[in-house]
Amino acid sequence: TMTSIDFKSKLTFDAELQAAPLTDAEARAYLGNLLYHSYRYAQAENVLRQSLALDASNARALLTLGLVKMRQKNYTEAKKYIEQVLHTDAQNYLAHYKYAYVLSREQADDDFVISYSTEAIEKMRAALKKTIELKPDLAEAYNLYAFINLVQNRQIDEGIEFERKALALAPANQWYQIRLAELLMRKKDFPAARALADKVFETPSNKSLKDYAQSTLKSINDFERQLAEAKNKNVPTATTYLIYDMETEKPPSEEELARRREKLKLESLNAALRKLDAGERRILGFLTKINCTPKGITYLFKTDGNEMTFTSKDFNSLILISYEENMANTQIGCGQLKRESFVVLTFRQAAGAAAAAKSAGEIVSLEFMPADFKLLD
Repeated sequence: TMTSIDFKSKLTFDAELQAAPLTDAEARAYLGNLLYHSYRYAQAENVLRQSLALDASNARALLTLGLVKMRQKNYTEAKKYIEQVLHTDAQNYLAHYKYAYVLSREQADDDFVISYSTEAIEKMRAALKKTIELKPDLAEAYNLYAFINLVQNRQIDEGIEFERKALALAPANQWYQIRLAELLMRKKDFPAARALADKVFETPSNKSLKDYAQSTLKSINDFERQLAEAKNKNVPTATTYLIYDMETEKPPSEEELARRREKLKLESLNAALRKLDAGERRILGFLTKINCTPKGITYLFKTDGNEMTFTSKDFNSLILISYEENMANTQIGCGQLKRESFVVLTFRQAAGAAAAAKSAGEIVSLEFMPADFKLLD
């Protein structure tokens, strides 16, 4: 049966709905934004410049052109266009957020970050706080704020609080779940961190997420192992973090993700090496043999095809650090080593009697490295 309905009065919104044609500048701004999100940056820039030629203050065109310039790694231009929006409309929450986002990218290397400058942190936090004030339900702002704390390894509790706010607004976002796992790792809550990362690894929404979740699980396990081996010693740990914006970025391929991580792993390991004191030098090579005598200990070391000899008074004076997981149960002692160890050797150059005895110097520290490690200039 059919039921008829009588409206006693005309629907009130009929009179309120009005069609307003887009100006040519606005239409081009929308088109440029669409091209940007389609990764067609050159075409997007052309159309956005056409929009700005018609209306130099069009906020959408300025913001999107700023992001295009960011993709082209022209960060000076990127900030200039977004700052133009902020100068004319300080209440534009999206401009504040995008400004912080561009700053977060400026010091990244292939989308990975090791650290931020103090100036950049202050600017990013100020922009994100303003964003949240104007738009308290913007999950991306909480996520980026938490990311800054994670990279700096400071105010981790605040970072966890912000990431949980992001997840409360977007509970299905698996990138936010991974970010929370990384923060929990930094707080040394390894079971909770592992559970989150494992959940994403088992049920990823795409291949890139699965790869990054797997890498995060390895980082959690490595960090926990390093802390256990250090036994309360201050052993540096090297970590890199991926910036990923689900709204605007094309996910990196598995091969590209692996290449980027290897590159940043090398850079972060170099950054984590023990800092040199005055008069110290370091070289990379293979420790092959340790000779123990009543007068002291000598170490045979091969580097670039040359064999060198170093000394120490005893083992207790040495600083030993391992970044190689296969060294976990390895014992270092007198005699021929069962396998040559790839190490960064730090020493003080020999003088006087030691030099006459053909010792290259006195060892300060041995840092055991992965086989693919290289010293960067």
